[in-house]
Amino acid sequence: MSEGFPIHRGEIFHAINRLRKLRLNKRALEVMEWVIRERPYRPKELDYSYLLEFTIKLHGISQGEKLFCCVPSDVQNDLLYNNLVIACLDKGVIRLSLEYMKKMRELGHSISYLVFNRLIILHSSPSQRKYIPKILMQMKADKVTRHVSTYNILMKIETNEHNVEGLMKVFSDMKRATVEPNEVSYCIVATAHAVARLYTAAEAYVEAVENCMTGNNWSTLDVLIILYGYLGKGKELERIWANVQELPHVRSQSYVLAIEAFGRISQLSRAEELWLEMKSKNQLKATELFNSIISVYCKHGFIDKATGILKEMEMNGCKPKCHYLSVSCFGMLQSKFSGGRPEGSKVGYGIDS
Repeated sequence: MSEGFPIHRGEIFHAINRLRKLRLNKRALEVMEWVIRERPYRPKELDYSYLLEFTIKLHGISQGEKLFCCVPSDVQNDLLYNNLVIACLDKGVIRLSLEYMKKMRELGHSISYLVFNRLIILHSSPSQRKYIPKILMQMKADKVTRHVSTYNILMKIETNEHNVEGLMKVFSDMKRATVEPNEVSYCIVATAHAVARLYTAAEAYVEAVENCMTGNNWSTLDVLIILYGYLGKGKELERIWANVQELPHVRSQSYVLAIEAFGRISQLSRAEELWLEMKSKNQLKATELFNSIISVYCKHGFIDKATGILKEMEMNGCKPKCHYLSVSCFGMLQSKFSGGRPEGSKVGYGIDS
């Protein structure tokens, strides 16, 4: 701008979305404060909603409320109110959010489905789930149509409870409401069936995932890695891993999932190749990175190799955590260290994973 080039609204929005994705909230707030102060273009409701969002994230709800009162009245509309409510919900302040929702109804403003999504998530714990039907009833009373993401959240809640029947009821409700499932929907359904060892149904939903994929989405590719590992499909697993490697950056988590998947289908040498590849590209400072190959070795009974990785883990400053490894796996390792099991590189049983 100082060099005479104009700043366009789209460039600011792209920058803000990128900063939000990177969780650089302070920098995003600085950008929006600059926009309001320098006015490279006339600020509209979306500019003020961004300013409000990042103000609350950094300085709290009270500062956000003060800012809201200072915003020009002509932009205090649906978008700004919804962002205020969502920001309050992100802070876990439900009562205040409900008060603002009541005010929105009085003023005739439409409430976004995103607000109800946040409310459902905040009430997704076992002790709070009894309130979800009331939230859905209020959603209907406010004439807010359930979005595909709303159904995905409801299905994920059922999946977390290992309730395949409840999951499929939500899925059927979605189809009955003529809401088209997306790749996230099919990923949730396929994973639930695979974990429940309903492999025939899982295969059908995996096919649906592949049919509705939009580009190389890393999160969907990660789920497909898990699913093809469960289904024992080595060829498809290699194909998906090749797609992952075409991404600009391969995350450590993708390596972890691939190592575990190849271990699950007994391709130990391939799992070891990926482990060495991950080590060469990344500095291993997280326990779960080591646990991926340890769990593979324990599953196949290679205790010497597992204990070697465990020692390497400790040399790297990582401590073993039972949260990441099965109790059986730790029992085998402890037995090895304590001398309870005779020396040998392999034992005669594996561990279900």
